[in-house]
Amino acid sequence: MWFRKTLVFSITFLFITAGTTSNIPLTVSGHTGGNTLYVGGSGPNNYTRIQDAIDDANDGDTIFVYNGTYYEHHIIIDKKNLLIR
Repeated sequence: MWFRKTLVFSITFLFITAGTTSNIPLTVSGHTGGNTLYVGGSGPNNYTRIQDAIDDANDGDTIFVYNGTYYEHHIIIDKKNLLIR
């Protein structure tokens, strides 16, 4: 019984922690600058999907993701030098 409660607490904690750490930038390799691509927001040429921005990004680019909910099953980062904020 205590194991089940501990497991439920741990899973809940992970979801809460994941939600509160979403503003921490994810850096892949050593970022060197480059173009900035935007996901969400209302600017011209902004992406609606994070994966589309990653696919179009080049090594050294930054992807800025506006606050919001993005429904994507898998995100594959295949760049060696990319900053996601």
